[in-house]
Amino acid sequence: MSSGPLAGVRVVELGSIGPGPHAAMMLADLGADVVRVRRPGGLQMPAENVDLLHRGKRVVDLDLKADRQAL
Repeated sequence: MSSGPLAGVRVVELGSIGPGPHAAMMLADLGADVVRVRRPGGLQMPAENVDLLHRGKRVVDLDLKADRQAL
């Protein structure tokens, strides 16, 4: 469990570039539980273990456009 002023707050990050990942990183630094949603086959960013913008976040790959029958 995280500690900090935002402990217990959950954040879903849907942005892939720009200020979204940076803002989510700052929220994670303050103790929020941040889940980064990636699009399979989308924009390839540096690996989570290399890029500091992804620190303190959990990651899920989710295709919101996939046909339910295909899942």
